[in-house]
Amino acid sequence: MTNDERRIARIFRARDWIPLTDAFLRIMPFAGNKVAGAEGCINQGLQQGWLHAALVSFDCTTIKKHFEPSDWQQQSDGQQRRVRAPLRPAEGVRVEPYEEGLWFIWCVEFDAEYPMNPAMPATTAAAAAADRQLSPLSKLDAWVAEHGFECTNGRPKEGWTKFYDRCRDDCDGWADKKNGKPAADFSNKTIERRLQHAGFKPKPDK
Repeated sequence: MTNDERRIARIFRARDWIPLTDAFLRIMPFAGNKVAGAEGCINQGLQQGWLHAALVSFDCTTIKKHFEPSDWQQQSDGQQRRVRAPLRPAEGVRVEPYEEGLWFIWCVEFDAEYPMNPAMPATTAAAAAADRQLSPLSKLDAWVAEHGFECTNGRPKEGWTKFYDRCRDDCDGWADKKNGKPAADFSNKTIERRLQHAGFKPKPDK
């Protein structure tokens, strides 16, 4: 969002914003209709700055605060602001930790990333990426958005070796699978960096 757009958006105008829950539901088909995948997509967008959110007063007259990418990064006290959804997102998507007000996503950027087009065969984040022109998700980024939550407690249950191999299997990330040679953009280190970039905090095996 540019400085000019911020000045224009100081007074809340509903047509310029989409409620957080509605935005989340529109992302769902792009993430294979998986709640965890949609969480990954929207949090990644907010952390990287190609989506922007605002906290609005309950009477929808005033924007209380615009949020920048740095607001979605882990803070010095260990807290990290994140979008969370229940198993049935239509019941209400929230932001943790709680802040008083209503959450909205800036429409201009959101419509470019997640167009409302019923004819588009977007059943996964990877399929949707092929049709987007602004900040497209790579196959690896789409996979990370969908599976990164498995690292919530520091490491996947299956261990990092099998996790990385599964990523390469799903994303055609092998140069020579028989000899265990990953493609150039699918080394363990690259996958780890993409997890960190998406807001997950991988903890390597000892």
